[in-house]
Amino acid sequence: MTLLITKQLNPEEIINAPYLFNKYPPLLVSSGSISPSEYTEYLVNVIQYSLNNDKKSSLLIEKGRMISGIALLKFRSWDSDFFKLPVGSIEYLSVDGRLKGKEANELARNLVINSVNLAKKTGIKALYISAYSKSWPLIQAVSSLGFNFICGEIEGISTKRDSPFLYRKNSLGKEYEFRKYKKSDYKQIMKISGEINDDVESKFSLTPFLREKEKRVYYLESIRNCCLGINADNVFVVSRKEVPVGFLCYRYDRRFEDALNKKLSFSVMGGISRAERGENIGTHFFNWAHKQVLRTSEVIVGKVYLHNLPMIRFILGRRFTHSFATLYTFCKKL
Repeated sequence: MTLLITKQLNPEEIINAPYLFNKYPPLLVSSGSISPSEYTEYLVNVIQYSLNNDKKSSLLIEKGRMISGIALLKFRSWDSDFFKLPVGSIEYLSVDGRLKGKEANELARNLVINSVNLAKKTGIKALYISAYSKSWPLIQAVSSLGFNFICGEIEGISTKRDSPFLYRKNSLGKEYEFRKYKKSDYKQIMKISGEINDDVESKFSLTPFLREKEKRVYYLESIRNCCLGINADNVFVVSRKEVPVGFLCYRYDRRFEDALNKKLSFSVMGGISRAERGENIGTHFFNWAHKQVLRTSEVIVGKVYLHNLPMIRFILGRRFTHSFATLYTFCKKL
């Protein structure tokens, strides 16, 4: 087997490697939301975009007669600019589903090792990687190579077929209103965001190379950039007596739409203010907002941190999503 490091993707090679995503299929495929061939088409589009637009991004390919493993080393430009530290991530790591046991584990491990070595050569100083709980050999490999666990999430898929199971009305009372975001909500949303950041950082360390004050600034800047800026396609607010007490942000994946002519949305960030928690506001609001987004999107990918047990219980018990998985994220300072 030969390792290739390339800036040029040959789409035919990926398309002609039908077993590449069989071993640990992504949730979009295992849930039946899209077919393996559609996912491959989408993946080719995403990888090609990264290689074309990022000088430090590279594709690692393990190849014999056909491709047996791939990994994308991606440079995270926005994070790097903010941290003043070159940050990267290993994404879309996958091995041939026909490989078993030790052979498959070694191939995954080698892809991680080679990605780390390449990241060092390109000047990347901090490297992230995420893995589903079912891909335990990859998690073991990552842990043995000095990556530190930073957070766990439940990732769920909602589709149009889930829409009938979502609540049809707000049963919280007249003082609560579900609506679209408006500019006058900004200051209160940033205040709520600060509370959410403090809660998450008390459980997980999402940016282990930052000092405490910097972590809070980073989170708030992320809200500003991803949710209240040009990257937000749908921002919803739950207000009490016209004052926001929670928010949710969604954005479309443009490359998904370009590749498959379908709309995929991500729930990016959101939460409820501390003073209003424990009243089932979050579950009602999350439910309502998803229903609005499913009017224009075929699929929503949402994530909930593992410490948010009320929301997880709600999702698992209400047929809110028809498929979900546990996702672990690790980071290594190089």
